[in-house]
Formats: sequence, structure tokens, C-alpha cells
Amino acid sequence: MLKKLWNKRATKMIIVCLGALIAFLAFDFYTSGTTYGSNSAAAQTPSDIVAPTISGDAAITLERGTEFKATDHFTVTDDQDEKPTLEVQTPLDTNKVSVMPVLLIAKDETGNTSTKQITVNIIDSKAEAEAKAKAQAEKEKLEKERIEKEKAAEAEKKEAEATAQAEVAAQDKKDNTETKNSSANSNADHNTKQENTSNNSQDNATQADSSTENTATAAVEAPSIQPMQLEINGQFINYQNAGQASGQAVIDADHTRAATWGGAPVQSGDDGLNTHIIAHNPGAFSVIFNLGIGSQFKISDAAGKVTAYTVNEVAQVDDEAYRLSDGADYWDKMIGTGGGERVTLQACINDVHNLVVFAYK
Repeated sequence: MLKKLWNKRATKMIIVCLGALIAFLAFDFYTSGTTYGSNSAAAQTPSDIVAPTISGDAAITLERGTEFKATDHFTVTDDQDEKPTLEVQTPLDTNKVSVMPVLLIAKDETGNTSTKQITVNIIDSKAEAEAKAKAQAEKEKLEKERIEKEKAAEAEKKEAEATAQAEVAAQDKKDNTETKNSSANSNADHNTKQENTSNNSQDNATQADSSTENTATAAVEAPSIQPMQLEINGQFINYQNAGQASGQAVIDADHTRAATWGGAPVQSGDDGLNTHIIAHNPGAFSVIFNLGIGSQFKISDAAGKVTAYTVNEVAQVDDEAYRLSDGADYWDKMIGTGGGERVTLQACINDVHNLVVFAYK
């Protein structure tokens, strides 16, 4: 009897425990969405799937010889990693003046990566400053020569005027002496002599005045532009229609001469094309360093027809025609024929940089 009672109680207890366990598991599954004891981390989808962000300018400028550290110019942020890494994928030699494309790569701790393509402009400010100083010195030298020429012309004019006045005074003195010596003659002869002397004095004075006027006119008469010349800030520069075949050879043979190179090989103010004209600095084109936006200059063609142009842009480029300030490609704008009636003037700043002046009719 006792054995039956114990078996009945044990069976009832087992049934209660199983019911409680089933209720617990059901409640756990309902609240967590997983079975009890399962690996919840493995059942969930990884949350870090966003790549880091690289912030900074698309183009930067470095002085030649400066060490390039990407973290000095760019920042990397990530939504979960506090210290994502930033690497420079492209080797960069900052000891050479150039414009280089560089690839940056950012990576977070879970392996998400992002890239950023930038342009690095490596310049030599010292060389540019020396070139500007040299151009300024050349400008001051030319200005000094101009002032000295004007002073010489003014002195020559005054000397001519003084000489003419002295000649008139000497003639008057001579006439007065002759008049006094002839006073003993008859009144008729005296009157005749007096009249002739007076006429001679007037003629001489007229001739002296005419000579003085001609001298003064010659001294102040300004030169005018001739066929195949540029007139820039009062300077006249001969040029030659040479084109790419021989333009460089022309200016190398004569640093005081310019030549066409790119664009239309023959300069014309009416062809609606761009003509690219080159010359050396120091040399014929030292004067273009004084041009700015709004400056004007003239060019005469082979027939002597003169066309005036107004400057609308001045830029500095490297030998591959990339603008130093932002790496923009200026090749087509410099040597292409499009863009309407215009001219492009080019001179070297140093061995690797060039000054380019764009002007339109």
C-alpha cells in the first residue's frame, strides 16, 4: 500500500516538473525569440557594416621637400571604431616639383575599407619668388632706361632751343652794328640798308623758329606699331609666324623675339581662332609679368592690321600645362584653336613653371 502511494506521488511530481519546464521554455522563446541556451551572438547579423569616412580637400599644395603625412591634412571617422587607420597607397616624392594623383585608404577594426583620390601639388615657392624678383628687376631696369631716354630727349630739345635763340641774338647784334656803321651814308642808302637788314633778321628768326619747332616735334613724336609686332606696356616686340615646327627654335636663337607655337600658326585678328605665342623670360616676354585682369595690348599682323586684346585670366602652370593652384588641365585652352578670337601669351617662370596670359578681342 505504501509502495503504491509513493509511486503515485512520484509520478505526480514528475508531471508537475515537466509542466513547469515546458512553461518556462515557452515563455523564454516568446520573450527572446530564441530557444533557451542557444548562441544568441551567432544567431544575430553583424552590426558593423559601414566603412570609415575620409574628410578633406580633393587637392592640397606642399612645399618642395616637405614630408607628406596624410593625417595632417585628412581626418577619418567611423560609426563604431574610434581609431580607424589611414594609409597612403601611392608613393609620393615631395623633392620634385610636380602634380601627383594619390590614393588614400581608410580601414576600421572589422575590415571595412574606403578610398579617396586626391591631387598633391608640389611647388617651389623660393624659385617662384626668385623669378618674380628677377622679373621685377627687369621691369625696373626697363623703366629706368625709358626715363633716361625721355630726359635725354628733353635735354636735346632745350639745347636746340638755346642754340636757335643764340643764333637769333647774334644776327640781331650783327644787324645793329651794320646799321650804326652805315649812318654816315645818304638817307636813301641808309633806308635801303635798314630795310634789307630788317628783312634778313626776320628771315633768320623765322628759320630759327622753324628749326626749333621741328626739333621739338621730333623729340616728342611717339613710335608706332609696325607689322608683325606686339605692343605691350609701351614696348614693341617683333614676332614670327612659326608654329610648333620651329617656334621654339626662333625664340632660342633670339631672346628678344616672340613666335607662334600652338593654336593657329599664323596670327590674325579676324580668324576667330586662338593663337598661342611664346617668348623667353628674361627676354622679350619679361613684360607680360606686369599684365593683369583688364590689361590691354595690341598685335599687328603681316599686313599691318592692328588688333587690340584685353586680358581676362592669368595663370601659372607646370610644363605639362597643369595649373599649380588646383591641378586643372590647361593644355587645350593654351594651344587649342577654339574659344573665339583670342591669344595666349606664355613665358617661363623657372625651369618647370610657366606664366600664361589669356586675352580676348
